[in-house]
Amino acid sequence: MNRTLFNLLSLSTVVLALHAVAESPASRYRDHADGTVTDVETGLMWMKCSIGQEWTPDGCTGEATVLMWDEAVQAAKGVSFAGHDDWRLPTSEELNSLVYCSSGSQQGMAKGVGGWCLGSYHKPTIDPAAFPNTPPRFYWSSKAYNRGHAWGVAFDSGCSEWVLKGMHGRARLVRKGP
Repeated sequence: MNRTLFNLLSLSTVVLALHAVAESPASRYRDHADGTVTDVETGLMWMKCSIGQEWTPDGCTGEATVLMWDEAVQAAKGVSFAGHDDWRLPTSEELNSLVYCSSGSQQGMAKGVGGWCLGSYHKPTIDPAAFPNTPPRFYWSSKAYNRGHAWGVAFDSGCSEWVLKGMHGRARLVRKGP
């Protein structure tokens, strides 16, 4: 293959990948006006507010509850909200799908793990229209890494990582879509 053509194809691939990350997520979420949004790409329905916050027509009020992993797992059980009672903690891959790098650049992703937003980006690294008043902090997933660690996402950097289960984090619940 001609080297110039190869370089152009490589550059096009990079530009398309950066465009996908930088693209405004507004059209990605369908707002149900009941404190939930559906991700049209994954089909998952998310609570707009973190555990501990309250949904009002003006958005999420109050503070997200600080939880250790075991507490987050327990807090997710038996939740009834917006007419649904099958809410749960997301998997690490599902939670990582919420990362939005406003800079348009994310590095280090390998099988949905790692990665962080590059350059100058807004914090938290999540769509603020779909998930208002989200603190730029660590959020738990349902997935344990090993006996003492669990996966989650740091929404101050967009990084998916495992941390000690005794660390403080927050939680947002998800369910299969409508």
